[in-house]
Amino acid sequence: MLTADTPQNKKEIRVLEYTVKNDTKISKITLGTAQLGQSYGINNTSGIPDGKEAENILNTALSLGINTFDTSNDYGDSEKIIGEFFGRRKESPVIVTKTGAEGSKAALYDMLAENAEKSLKNLNVSSLPCLMLHHEKFVTEYGRALIDAMNKLKSNGIIRKTGISFSDKADMKKILSDGSFDFVQLPMNIFDCEEILNGTLSKLNKSGMTVFIRSVYLQGLFFKDPDTLPKKLRSAKEHLLKLRALSERYGVSVQAMASGFIYFSEGVDSVLVGCEKASQLEESAKLPLPLPKKLTEEIFEISQKIPSVVKHPWEWNN
Repeated sequence: MLTADTPQNKKEIRVLEYTVKNDTKISKITLGTAQLGQSYGINNTSGIPDGKEAENILNTALSLGINTFDTSNDYGDSEKIIGEFFGRRKESPVIVTKTGAEGSKAALYDMLAENAEKSLKNLNVSSLPCLMLHHEKFVTEYGRALIDAMNKLKSNGIIRKTGISFSDKADMKKILSDGSFDFVQLPMNIFDCEEILNGTLSKLNKSGMTVFIRSVYLQGLFFKDPDTLPKKLRSAKEHLLKLRALSERYGVSVQAMASGFIYFSEGVDSVLVGCEKASQLEESAKLPLPLPKKLTEEIFEISQKIPSVVKHPWEWNN
C-alpha cells in the first residue's frame, strides 16, 4: 500500500495509468456499467441513466483515458448501449463481459457459446476481449469441465481472455490455484480487505492474472445516512460513523479515502468505478491519491471488526 504523510486536499484529475498484462492494455480505472442497464447500489436515488446521460458517461470515460469497460448480459441493456456507442466510433475498448453456466456438463460449451454469441451481437464485436464467469459457484458446481469449455471458446477465437468474478472469496485460492484464468475480479474495500493484509492480492497479481477490484464503495453503503439504514444493516452504523470520524480528523473525504485505499494497494491492476451521472465519474477520477500512513493503519484496524453481514452484499437480502 503506497501512502503519503500529508492530507489529501487536491482534486486534480489524475493522468490515468495503464497496465499491460496478458497482451492487453488495461486502464487503472475501469468503468463499471451495471448502472447503465439497471438500478444498482444501496444509495442509488436517480435510477437508470437515460440515453443522453448514458452517452455522456461513456464520452466522459474516454476523455479521462479509460479504455476498459465492465458489463454483463445480465445488466439490462448495458451491453447494447456500449455496443451502439462504440459502433459509431473508432476506439476499440477492452470490454469485459460475463456469463453464467447451467445445464449438463456435456452441454456446457454449447451453452457458453450461445451466451457469448448474444454478447457479441449486443456489443457489435467479432470476438469478446474477455468473458468472465459471473460467480465462483459455477466452478464449484462444474469443476474442470467448465474451465475446459471456457478455454475452448478462447481457442476457437470467440473470446480472447477468460476470467472469473468472485462474490464469496472463501474458495478463491483453491479455484485460482492452477492459473486457469487470465482475468480475475474481486470485491474489496475499506471494510473488506483481508486479501491486502495477508498478501493474497499481491500474490494473485504476481501469478500473472490481471486483477480487477470492484465494490470499492461497498455498493454505495459508505455514503448512506447511518440513521436511514435498513434493519438488516443497522450494525453498520457504528462503523460508518467511525469512517466519518476518520474523514474529519484527516481532512480526507470518505469517497477519497475509499478510492485511494484500493487504488494504491499492491496488486491492483484496475479499479471498477460505476456511476449514474457523468459528473460522478469525473469526481471519482479526481480522487485517487495516496493516503497518510497512519490513516491506512487505522482503516486496517477498523476492517478487522466489520461483521460479515455488513461487508458482504449478498447477505443483505438473506
